[in-house]
Amino acid sequence: MASDISSGGNSEFLAARRLFRANSSTAKEEIEVFVEDEVDSVFWRHFFAKYESNKLFKIRVLRCGNNELCGKDSLIKYVKIDSLGRNKLIAIDSDYDYIIDDYHPYTQDLRTCKYVIHTDNTYSIENFKIVPSILKDAIYLTSFCDQISEDIDAMVLETSQVFYNLFSIHLYSTYKKDNVYKQSDFKSDLSKLTYNNDRINENTYAYVSNRINSFKSYIDSNHLEYETFLSQLKSIGVESYNCWQFMKGHDVLDEVGVKIAASVSRKYRGQFFNWLNANVADPTRKENLLKKFNNSTRVADGIHQLKDRIREILYDIKPDFAWGPSINNDIQIAEIFQ
Repeated sequence: MASDISSGGNSEFLAARRLFRANSSTAKEEIEVFVEDEVDSVFWRHFFAKYESNKLFKIRVLRCGNNELCGKDSLIKYVKIDSLGRNKLIAIDSDYDYIIDDYHPYTQDLRTCKYVIHTDNTYSIENFKIVPSILKDAIYLTSFCDQISEDIDAMVLETSQVFYNLFSIHLYSTYKKDNVYKQSDFKSDLSKLTYNNDRINENTYAYVSNRINSFKSYIDSNHLEYETFLSQLKSIGVESYNCWQFMKGHDVLDEVGVKIAASVSRKYRGQFFNWLNANVADPTRKENLLKKFNNSTRVADGIHQLKDRIREILYDIKPDFAWGPSINNDIQIAEIFQ
């Protein structure tokens, strides 16, 4: 990580340093990549791995004294966008910068600089962590079930569709900067999401419906502008089936991804416990099998411990490189080094 807030010169300077080394003809090309925090550094390294045969990536988090300068604002302040280039990059969460104009004072600068790598069609790296393929891995690793019969893709889709209208209203309020429906409010609404096996509970549907109705006068008074805004969202790819990708990553990971995986995993863990009680009579044998199961899944029986373990797994697993946004991030990076 960076030892201080200095970003080490512009891209051309960093590239030129290689020429002054004794082994300059064989040395790997050095690329400095500035990221928002330590967790992000691990995530982005997966995307750069394919280039490591002839490139050395130094993925850095800024520091000032003993404090990390985490977050996008710090990167933009201390790592100037006009200093970026092939050998000096920024890799960041998109937040709403690519779907809401002027979300930040520097939004347009981010959009026009090819050396600012951003999480494509997502809010942040956390959205990459809850694609169905990764949720399935978390379920298998915490339950050791033979097969997942639930349609995890359908569960994610249903959730996205149920919360689309509320999320759209939140985005519209964010666009207007009127604080009518803030991100913290939407997070609170998302926290009401519950599942019954592989379907959303009816009480969640009722809650969301009531919340949408509570914004009726707000939408009616801004009807034409709101409809135009919805059309703009759709034109850039924000739809009911994928809006979960654009929700704040930490919130959707906890309130959607972890809940889906925990709901399904809990079912299969219960099946194992039922089998154990029905088929193993010897108390010592039963205790040993239960201890082995808990140690292997790294979950002592309890929903809170299960959710913590799932959250840990989701952060540890590599991105699904067959997923659309991952493919697009690969393309974005490839265009820099072509």
